[in-house]
Amino acid sequence: MMKQKYLSKSFVKTLYGGCACIIASLIFGCSYIDMNIMSTADQLLIDKKIINQDHFGLLVSLYFFGNSLAYILAGIALQYYSVRKIILLATLALCIGTLLLLSTNPISFGFGRFLLGSAGAFVYLSALQIVSVFSAPLYLGAAFGLVSTIGLFGGFISQGPLVMLIMQFGWGNSIIFLALIILLLGIAAFSFIRKEPSLINYDNSIELMKHTGTRKFLYNRIIWLYSAYAVLMCSPIFLLTASWGQEYLNTLNVVSPQDAATINGTIFIGIMVGAPCWGLFSGSRYYPLLMLGGSVFSAIIAFLILKTILFIPPSTIYVFYFLLGFVMSSQIIVYARVAYDYTQRQVALALGVLTTGVVCGGALMQLIFSYMLKVTTLPSALWILPLSELIAAFIALYILISARSRAKKELYLC
Repeated sequence: MMKQKYLSKSFVKTLYGGCACIIASLIFGCSYIDMNIMSTADQLLIDKKIINQDHFGLLVSLYFFGNSLAYILAGIALQYYSVRKIILLATLALCIGTLLLLSTNPISFGFGRFLLGSAGAFVYLSALQIVSVFSAPLYLGAAFGLVSTIGLFGGFISQGPLVMLIMQFGWGNSIIFLALIILLLGIAAFSFIRKEPSLINYDNSIELMKHTGTRKFLYNRIIWLYSAYAVLMCSPIFLLTASWGQEYLNTLNVVSPQDAATINGTIFIGIMVGAPCWGLFSGSRYYPLLMLGGSVFSAIIAFLILKTILFIPPSTIYVFYFLLGFVMSSQIIVYARVAYDYTQRQVALALGVLTTGVVCGGALMQLIFSYMLKVTTLPSALWILPLSELIAAFIALYILISARSRAKKELYLC
């Protein structure tokens, strides 16, 4: 009888934890819609004279700047405050930021983008924190991959489906509908995240602050190497899905505008499929080799897309974009490796530092790319994609050599 009662409580706790993880991931997916909405509605916003071509790169990068400034703050907050309250407040901020996109004032619009990026950081780390509590260590990488899969479904929606929604109901109604969904998900998350002591009631003692201070993470070389690898691997997200992807396909006139949105979103389908697959093997001692393979194949596929896109049928373009998303999702390995190296109380801050580097790199990449467009054409500027993947391959090779060197030293000491 006691055993049956224990199993019943365990099942209920797992059910609540699973629902909390899924809902938090869906909110993260809504933040991805907000991130990529500039790519979907770029021409509409220019036609309404809210932004011009010169402001476009800056407004895109404001999301990433908000992200980069908030991740470390989110990591610290998640050590000492309730995940339940944080995710509710972050959801309210997402709603406000989304509604600010209705503004015809470029300053208000830009502040909305900045607020969306900041709130997205809190939502993402909250989701990873919940997953790290409820997932078994062996499957932590796969669980992180599933969070990315559910979240990136929002990235896919922000392409073709959102275009059709805006065309059918208009920009204003679509934005209000999105804000309403975010609000409902926030209320659901607040309801499902229970006050489990292991999840949200952290000890705020001075001793804990000594062991989890930000300095030990900020000066950790391996975290910054992981961050550099991830930002370079995510260059297709920063430059294609988040901003210039549809414009690139429309410029070449290889597909219709609506097909361009759908093809661009195929990258997200590849990531959604690939992230759990790569994450499943993140606990392997051969993880640096997997990182190296992912970056090399990403460079090859990006090269083939840029070199052959004018001569291949749309169906092959779909395949190439899917494969690019699949292999670039190997960057999920670095998130899982950081989670393996730290305790549950430390993981949010460690991931916050890691992701800060990623989004700072994304914002910097947007600004560099905007400058490149002033001196060259869009198709020529996109050759930065295979170059970024090749640099990521060299970083993965360095991590591989360092890992083997450490293993040999440990074997020698034994």
